[in-house]
Amino acid sequence: MFTPVALPAPSTVSAYHGTVAYSRFDGKAFSLVVGGKVARVATRSVPFDVDLGPDASGRTVAVYSRCASDPNANFGAGAMSYPDGYAQGCRVFLYDPAVDRERPVANASGFMPAIWRDTVVYAVGSATGALYARVGGRTVRLNDGGRSFCRVNGRCEAGTSVSYSGVDIEGTRVAVAREVGGIGEAGGTQMVLTGIGRRPKVVEARENGISYLAMRFPSLRSGSLYYAETCAGDPGGCSQTFRRYSSSGVESVASSPSSYLTGFAQDGANAYFVRAPEDHWDKDFRRVCPCRLDVTVPRYRATSRR
Repeated sequence: MFTPVALPAPSTVSAYHGTVAYSRFDGKAFSLVVGGKVARVATRSVPFDVDLGPDASGRTVAVYSRCASDPNANFGAGAMSYPDGYAQGCRVFLYDPAVDRERPVANASGFMPAIWRDTVVYAVGSATGALYARVGGRTVRLNDGGRSFCRVNGRCEAGTSVSYSGVDIEGTRVAVAREVGGIGEAGGTQMVLTGIGRRPKVVEARENGISYLAMRFPSLRSGSLYYAETCAGDPGGCSQTFRRYSSSGVESVASSPSSYLTGFAQDGANAYFVRAPEDHWDKDFRRVCPCRLDVTVPRYRATSRR
């Protein structure tokens, strides 16, 4: 049984086959916690962009980035985004909890990674990002839409930049939480499904203004995409919702415990989440909390297409 954790600063969270990973702030830096134990790896000045998944042997491992210059982790609408103009000199690392050791992933220079067996997906860029996959020793670029901001109805417009607040992979399918600059008053947010040799499919998209509703924290599990919606600004246009999108295109929703989340991960029936007390995203991100890492069992129900 998972025991809730009080956190002094925001954290992302990842979960796979009962193992949970998150970051803990000690007043100076963030440590990586995997399976309830502090990993014997160097700390970071921002929360780890950690993802749990199976390695080539099927064992649960963690991937994350280390950067010469970390991003400006202001947790806009509850999430840390990359590249944000600050993430420089990033490399992808793999941590094996069985031996409590990390190693760099060969030829994977980037951030916001995710792993599935012999494939590691990650983003690169400085002012604007692009998505790549390292598959069995070769690198391919993934089509996530680029700087185009497309809606569910297929209508698109050109944006000015792209950043990422979440990436996950299962098999050959990749889910991406994207921020596109130059759209509307406050940019556009999207949840996109793509993959190796696939064209992007927009699951949800929103052009934001005074009320900022973001699609965050994708989890691909057993063929379905799970994610959370978070809020900033005027809460009138926000939704306190978890969402599930099946491989056949059936959409389902469940109630979220809060509109202000800094992390979410679906693992089987359990949804792990990091809850912030209220909308403080415009302040020093380390002062948003106290926060709480907790678990719930969402009751998803089918809904009509938006």
